[in-house]
Amino acid sequence: MKITRQLLACALPLAVVCASALADEGFCDRYSAGPHPTYWQCAQASAAGDTRTVITPDQGGGGPVAASQVGLNNGSGSFARASASASPGVLRGIVSAEMVGNFYDDQSSARADAWFYDAGTAIGAPGALIGDPVSLRFTLDVDGSFSGGKPFQALSEATAELFVLSGKGIALHTWTLITKADPHSLSWSDIAGFRVGDSFDLFMKLHIAANASGHSLDERASFADVSHTGHLYVDVLSGNASVVGANGHLYATSAPVPEPATFSLFAIGLAGLLWTARKRGGHLASDRTRRGAVGLARDADCGHRLSALRP
Repeated sequence: MKITRQLLACALPLAVVCASALADEGFCDRYSAGPHPTYWQCAQASAAGDTRTVITPDQGGGGPVAASQVGLNNGSGSFARASASASPGVLRGIVSAEMVGNFYDDQSSARADAWFYDAGTAIGAPGALIGDPVSLRFTLDVDGSFSGGKPFQALSEATAELFVLSGKGIALHTWTLITKADPHSLSWSDIAGFRVGDSFDLFMKLHIAANASGHSLDERASFADVSHTGHLYVDVLSGNASVVGANGHLYATSAPVPEPATFSLFAIGLAGLLWTARKRGGHLASDRTRRGAVGLARDADCGHRLSALRP
């Protein structure tokens, strides 16, 4: 469990968002602001030197999107799959990579990104007046399942990043990482300085990555599943308002959260496709060994010109 200190809404220029964020990610760099709410997903799978990338067309909805790739060569095989889904307050993704046989110089990798961009408004409770002070708590709850590698190696990972942008600038920027050694992160930040009737932008991204290599048995497989918990909650500590998204989504902890049923069914279907592709490799399936994964050179991700987020 991680708790961040209380913050006051700050008045920094929006350009600082890009300066304080991580570097751009090449495979998912076409994000641009759209009408609230906006969803954006990317999935990339690489095997035996071939890469398959799927990006939400024209930011056309909450997904899910998926990519899978299979490479077969001289009795060896490499497999990768990635999928992602996004909606206001909920981001999900699954990635896996595996090597079968002796592809010594090859690798397989899978990455998935899910984003959402929404406008939150502090709607006053009965008796509250426009302009009354409001204290907010922003909570990131991210939980995953990870496999592969030696006991203390973090060879697959997921990161979640949140920006809260007010009319004065950056109210909050927070970031968290989960791995096999630390698969659950619950962090919150309390912010004073908002008022009933205030609106602010919420920009959240989930990034998941897994790699595999044929270099050794300890580097053959990696898996990360963040398909059930990747939530943002916004609670009103002062009790005089509720935070509501542009499409009516309630961000309070007690509000109902969309169930991942559709995403789960989609993941099951994707697994079936991968199994069918692997059957084409004949004896490869019977010889496979699920052992560790190669260490990740963590892909950095950026705010992607976040200064342009405000309409």
